[in-house]
Amino acid sequence: MVLIALGALFIAWVLIQVARYAKVRSWHQAEGLITHSSNETFKQPEVFVVIEKVKPVVEYTYEVENQKYTGSAISIEDRTLKVNSESKAYPWPNFTLNQKCTVYINPDNPSDAVLINTILPYRISHYAALSITGVLLMLIGIGISYA
Repeated sequence: MVLIALGALFIAWVLIQVARYAKVRSWHQAEGLITHSSNETFKQPEVFVVIEKVKPVVEYTYEVENQKYTGSAISIEDRTLKVNSESKAYPWPNFTLNQKCTVYINPDNPSDAVLINTILPYRISHYAALSITGVLLMLIGIGISYA
């Protein structure tokens, strides 16, 4: 029974995360302008080592109903938007200064905006792995309960 509950918990967590993206996909769009773009290097402690990581730092402006706003969020998962500094490719687009961009704006709060409204590619594999693990846990739990 515990395995079934754990599997269901994994699947529920994935569905909640995907639902957040579904909501953002319905946000309004506006044209924005990148006013700052850089990659920040920082050290993050892991289990027994400290790893140097990189995260994007972006600022952009956009206008809603003749009011100008400034934003810095790239995705709804900004807190996880970081990679090992030795990585050859970053999972975020290359934002350049004065580049025009599409900004996705929360219709309920125009100061809440992001540049990417889809699941980032490296997160898709995480969600798929958790979903498969959840299904397998549930199947094993069902098998054990009928054995």
